[in-house]
Amino acid sequence: MFCPQCGSKQPDDAQFCAQCGAPLSAVNDAGEAAEAAPTGGAKSAGAAAETAAAPTPAESPEPEAAPASPAAPAGEPAATSPAPAEKPKRKNHRTAIIAGAVAAALVCGGGIGGFMWWQGEQERIAEEARVEAEQKAAYEAAHQTYPITLEIQCDGLDTSTGTKIPLHVTGTDFEGNEVDELFFTDQNATGVELMRGDYTFDIPASPIAADGTIYDVSASGAAGLGGRVDDDGSFLTQNALWLDPIDAADVTDDEIEAAYDMAVQGGCKNADELRDAAYARRDEALAKDALGAYEAASYSFTIPEQWIGRVEVTIDGDDVTITPSGQPDHLICELEVIQGELHSAGDISVATQAVCDLGDRTVVAQVRNYCYIIPQALDSNSTNPDDFYTQNEAEELVSLETLSAYTYDDALAGWENNPGVGITGASDALFDYLKQSVTAK
Repeated sequence: MFCPQCGSKQPDDAQFCAQCGAPLSAVNDAGEAAEAAPTGGAKSAGAAAETAAAPTPAESPEPEAAPASPAAPAGEPAATSPAPAEKPKRKNHRTAIIAGAVAAALVCGGGIGGFMWWQGEQERIAEEARVEAEQKAAYEAAHQTYPITLEIQCDGLDTSTGTKIPLHVTGTDFEGNEVDELFFTDQNATGVELMRGDYTFDIPASPIAADGTIYDVSASGAAGLGGRVDDDGSFLTQNALWLDPIDAADVTDDEIEAAYDMAVQGGCKNADELRDAAYARRDEALAKDALGAYEAASYSFTIPEQWIGRVEVTIDGDDVTITPSGQPDHLICELEVIQGELHSAGDISVATQAVCDLGDRTVVAQVRNYCYIIPQALDSNSTNPDDFYTQNEAEELVSLETLSAYTYDDALAGWENNPGVGITGASDALFDYLKQSVTAK
């Protein structure tokens, strides 16, 4: 027989199709009914025909008795009359129709079942996709990063011509995961995005300005700033990061190379040129130092020839301090920039004069009058440790202040000759020199 579902040939006694699994019992029952029906019908029709063919007995003379046949010898079978010939079976069309209908029903039932299974499978796949999309959206919403706005003060740096600022971020996100990332950004932390969490910000190496300026990242203002990205995505911090330029003559090779390495890591295309600019700026400053020439933010100046090799010059923007070598606590001269004009000349211990006009600002020099300060401390028997000077310190301070015009002994004699005042105009030569050497940029 054949499976009504897939049409494959199956054994006659099979209950299910070996190919598709469809039940075959109905087909078996139909086949058996089809075989049984023609056999029974043929027998009934034959009997009826024999009955109809038999003649009705009529009155006739009694037939003579036929001579008896001799008995069959013992051991031989008795002779039998030949069986009447069986008539051909007639096909039962009604049974075939029923079997076909059953098969068609099975085929239709299988098709409907398959469609329903396919439809259910599509619905299951669609539901899984919907759930997966919802889970993905929920995850992305929870793990969203937010841009922060962090001020990084770095005077003189333009990140479009110099390098970007390396910003190291450490901390934990809202799930407690450790965060350790390095960004390259500008003074507003553009491009830095973080998930909700608590963070600490540091600047691991200096950026390089277009003119070769290197910045101090060892100061406290360049490290350890805390900040938080809140649940609503807002960024909270208590302060800013700031970088101060290092005096060109004080920049080291290690600082330049660290800045260069970070610039390369940040993808700076002209990192080599900027590194060369940093070295050139440093070397030029060292050469000027050898000649006593210096650069402040708004002005330049030279120191007297007598001072070269004998003083330490410290520059912080427009603020300059000059001390004797080995005496960092004893100021000789300070330069600073004030708004407008100078309206005070100081006092007898610290003389103050304007030395350079910057338009709406003025460079002012303050010079310590050691020809007064030291004799006065001795005369008053001061016990203040700041008023104590060794003989060598006192001699060096008076010589530097007066450009070697007076000695320490001259200062003591001047105090004796003019008690409470000492030598007058001891700093005039230095003021005259500064007025010539300090020039606006």
